[in-house]
This record gives sequence, structure tokens and C-alpha cells, in this order.
Amino acid sequence: MTDSPAITRRRGRSARVSPRRAWTTRIVLRRLRLVLLAGMVLVIALLVTAFTQAQTAIIEAVSHTDAAIMDLSAARQALVDADASVRNSVSADTFGLLRPLADYEQQMSAAQTSLQHAAQVGVVSLVGIDGQLDAYIGQVDQASADFASGAVGLGSVEIDDYAHNLLTNGGLLTSLDRLIAGEKSVFADEVGSWWLGPWAMVSCSVPALLLFVLLVAVQWYYARRFHRRISWWLAGASALLVALCAGVAVVVGRAEHRLATASADADTVMADYGRRVAQGITNQDFAAATSAAAEAGAGYDLQYVIVGLGVCIAVLVWLGIWLPLRDYRYDVR
Repeated sequence: MTDSPAITRRRGRSARVSPRRAWTTRIVLRRLRLVLLAGMVLVIALLVTAFTQAQTAIIEAVSHTDAAIMDLSAARQALVDADASVRNSVSADTFGLLRPLADYEQQMSAAQTSLQHAAQVGVVSLVGIDGQLDAYIGQVDQASADFASGAVGLGSVEIDDYAHNLLTNGGLLTSLDRLIAGEKSVFADEVGSWWLGPWAMVSCSVPALLLFVLLVAVQWYYARRFHRRISWWLAGASALLVALCAGVAVVVGRAEHRLATASADADTVMADYGRRVAQGITNQDFAAATSAAAEAGAGYDLQYVIVGLGVCIAVLVWLGIWLPLRDYRYDVR
């Protein structure tokens, strides 16, 4: 039995229309694949840049600037304690007998160690500090010699006036205060880095959100064109994208919180150091605060995780578009 003319005409139209529709679907999917992969590259590049820049700012702040601030503060307090030990011994007429004073030597050693470390990790110059410190030590040594020779009055003047004035009245302590203020200014700039602010996260969130919306749109096109409810490949890519962006935000946010907490702890240690010394607590407070601050800059190697997940998302996107076309036997190379 032969088909009617109407049926023959409909089949002819289908034969003419179907290849065009197939070609259109192929072009659309290939373009969508290109856009999705390009968007994925952009998002991954932004996330890696934002994370590494934020991590660098945190590490610079806690490993260098914050450490230098505490080292300089520890050195300053050690010098104050050393000077007090020497002057108290002079007042008690025991300087000549107790020289070298154990407390003085210990505090001077601690001050020199702290200054050496500050010079290694800090950003401001310590030029001139060594000269002032040597001048103070030299004056104390001269007073010791005068005490030993019997010139007690001269030795007392050299300790109470000359040596003490080398620390105060615009001397070594003032120079240290100026250096601490300079390091604190640098620290404030590092903590206030653009990469640690909200706009850095926005610059990454907007492209990521657009990519997510595009993935949802491709899902809708997929369901409409191929009469399927969902592409699990594209759904997996969408889920991984959300998890990736959320993970980066959480890690950076926690690091910023630890940085703020460590900075506050360090300020408390420095402000309360005099009382702690009176209670017998030593410079270990500064070391403990420095160690706590360093945890904020601990490396997580998250940039490698970002890239790895980005590759996984790209593979899922590729498979989510390539497999439907393969099922329909279209070459998408």
C-alpha cells in the first residue's frame, strides 16, 4: 500500500528540516561548551589570584611585620629593665660588687637577640640603633671601671645621668618607638590590603555566579532539546563550582579572623608587658604571640586544590555536552 500524497509531503519536509535543526543544535552546544570552558578558566584564574594575594598579604603581615613589632617591643622593654637593674644596684651601693649584674646581662642579651631578629624580618631600617646600643653599653662599662677604681661618685653620675639619658630624652628608646610606629603603619597597610577586603571576594563572586547561571541555562536547554530531566554531568559541575567558591571564601575568611585575633593578642601582650614582667613572666610571651600570629598565615596549598577542582569541572562540562551529541552521532571534534 502506497502512502498518500499528504504523508509523502510531510516526510519530505521532515527530511529537509531535521538536518538543519541538527546542525543548529550542534552549533549551539559547541558554542555553549566554548563559553562554559572560557568562563571556567576565568573563574579559576580569579580564585587563584585572590587566594594567593590574600595569603601573601597575611604572611607578610604576621611573619614579618607583626613579628618585627613584637621583637622591637620586647627589645625596648628589655632595655628598660636592664637600665632599672643597673640604677637600682647603684642606689643600693652594690654596683661595684655585683658587676657584671646578672639581670642586666640577661636583659641586654635578650634586647640584642630581639633586635637582630627584628632586623631580619622587619621592613623598616634599624640603622643607627646598634650605635646607640653600643654607646649605652660602653657608658655602663665605663661606670663599672670607675667604680672598680674607687671613683664611686663619678660612676654613679655616669649611670644615673649619662647612661640613662642615652636611653631616654630622645635616645635609644625614642628611636625604638619610632621604628615600632613605622612597622605598625606597614602592618596596617598590609591588613588593609584590597585582597583582604570585600571587593576582592565580589570580583570573584560575580563571574562565578554568572557561570553558575549559565550552567543552569544549559541544563534547561539540555532538558528541552533532548527531552531529559537533568544532565548529571552538568549538575556535578554546578555543585563543584558552588563548593569551590564557598571553600575559598571560608578559608580566606578564617585566615582573616585569625589574623585579627593574633594582632589583638599581640597588642595586649605589648601593652601589658610591664605587669607581666613584674609577675615574673619573660619574653616568651612575645614568642608565643608571634607563633599564634603565624598560624594565620599557614599555607593550605589551596591554589592547587582550586586548579584541580577547576579541571574536574571543565571535564564534567565537556562530558555533559559531548555525550548527548555522541548519542545522536554528531561529530563534535
